[in-house]
Amino acid sequence: MLALACLGLPPLPQAEPAALSPAQQDGLKSPMQTAIVMTMPRSGSDWALDQLNQYSSMFFRTGEPFTSLHSKDEVMPIYKRMVQPDPCKELAFELQNSGVWSNASESCKTASVFGWKWMYTQAGIAPSALGQDLTPPTDTLDTYTGGMHGLLDWQTATETAAWLADLKLARVKIINLVRTNVMAMEISNERLTLSQALGAEAHCTDGDTACIAKANAKPTLRPDDILNLLRSTSVMIRESSAWVDKNFPDDSLHISYEELLSSPEVGLARITDFLHITDLSKRPADAMTFKNSAHNEGRPMSEQIANPAEIEPKLVGTFWEGWLSKTSEETTLEACQHLHPSLRPSAEGGPLPSVAASAAPLGAASAASVPASFEAVATVDAGGSMPVQVGGGEYSVVVPPGIARGQTFQFEVQQPAASAAPSSF
Repeated sequence: MLALACLGLPPLPQAEPAALSPAQQDGLKSPMQTAIVMTMPRSGSDWALDQLNQYSSMFFRTGEPFTSLHSKDEVMPIYKRMVQPDPCKELAFELQNSGVWSNASESCKTASVFGWKWMYTQAGIAPSALGQDLTPPTDTLDTYTGGMHGLLDWQTATETAAWLADLKLARVKIINLVRTNVMAMEISNERLTLSQALGAEAHCTDGDTACIAKANAKPTLRPDDILNLLRSTSVMIRESSAWVDKNFPDDSLHISYEELLSSPEVGLARITDFLHITDLSKRPADAMTFKNSAHNEGRPMSEQIANPAEIEPKLVGTFWEGWLSKTSEETTLEACQHLHPSLRPSAEGGPLPSVAASAAPLGAASAASVPASFEAVATVDAGGSMPVQVGGGEYSVVVPPGIARGQTFQFEVQQPAASAAPSSF
């Protein structure tokens, strides 16, 4: 078609974009940030979502949109709706009929972050199911996992790699929630199975004493299985956390359930900082009609099972020896660092001071300090960080190249040089 200018005709007037009315401007909403709480079953994730949903800037869908029986293809339709710019609109019907929110649509509209919880055991994101495709325990020096590790590679497993591409495309942020008291996880899982068989609900609301009483049944643990369960769960947590670290270095936050529980305000501040949330206003207390109640708080785990005398001997000589005397809320720094170097047992502690490690001969001391040398047995692979104790203090040391778990390596701590002793005459 000939241009109008070639025909000697004046150009057509250009249409200006229609101005939006104030009401229309108010209706516009910026795309919501997608945040996923990635975790394992019985890690306190429902309670954690209750804490996050206090804030009007966050809306985390309650319940579990995926299950362990779902494949990736089966959940993709709902996944695609949840990562849309406005998932509140996409999911209006499901959210309003969840039975948890008094007005889900209004609560979602105020939020800038939309999220949900996703178990690593669900929808094919892990290369294998929990406890499957693991090497047998062959390392007697490794009291934590016995040298067990997954046979399948998280980076190359077909469905895991496909999920990674989708998550990257949606620019999600991942909150990796880890319960580092793995013993408490196993007891909670067995208790859930028993209580549901007795007709109890999976979760009880705060103050529902009848439900809580039913849910507190004492399970009988299987003595011959307990150590393998503890180790296989630990391997899954360790490898999933490493996968998050490798693929989402700037878009992930690792936080332990115990840290969040010890001081919710401090732990939640870490999460809101990570999500760049500046509006810390809270929703009305009645915005959610169901809030999860904690069970067995303050009780030793030995009192939460029916057969502690059968289980305790099976733990002798392992990392978990003596753990039945702890409560479900307790953990240790060593337990945290076995799973991921940034995890902490409480919200008060800062990062561990780091120390140098070397598989080669240690260097000469400087005039200002003396590098005192020590030995440690590697509890993680080369390049991993592990806690060490020196002179009553705790440090974080990176295992040097060429050192495998169970091997001894040297590390040094710079200490002030001792003053010269006065000469005697």
